[in-house]
Amino acid sequence: MTRRHVGTFSFYAKAYDAMGNVSTSQSASVTKPVCYPTTCKAQGKSCNYIQDGCGASIYCGFCDGSETCGGTGIANVCGTPPSGQVTLSVSGRRDERVSSNPAGLSVRVGQTGTASFVSGTSVTLTASNSREAIPRTSPAAARRRTAGVGKGPASGGAATR
Repeated sequence: MTRRHVGTFSFYAKAYDAMGNVSTSQSASVTKPVCYPTTCKAQGKSCNYIQDGCGASIYCGFCDGSETCGGTGIANVCGTPPSGQVTLSVSGRRDERVSSNPAGLSVRVGQTGTASFVSGTSVTLTASNSREAIPRTSPAAARRRTAGVGKGPASGGAATR
């Protein structure tokens, strides 16, 4: 948090004549706002740049090792992104296997496997027989499956029965 207060500055001026004598004197006070910039520590920040509250930015450092800046979801704070578990149950032809990319899962038909991935990771599944691990459904089959569900016909055209 930026702390601001008002400072008062006083000035005193003298005017001299040709002989060096003081001919007039005058004083004045000027009130001006003063800004005290914040610090990274005061803001609980540990990486990248933040605003100091006085119109400038300050550098708070960088993250070491596996930590990333904002990795925990808090801006300008070093941390490790959260991870989640993926569970895969495989059914299909005997002696087939489904594996994941990035690596972590390799599951045989009839079994279940679990692996941890960093949140937001895109996981691709591949079957050992070069077929798609998750078969695509044709638009016609999708319409047949969704016809009569909800109000009105399925999206993409009239419902078929």
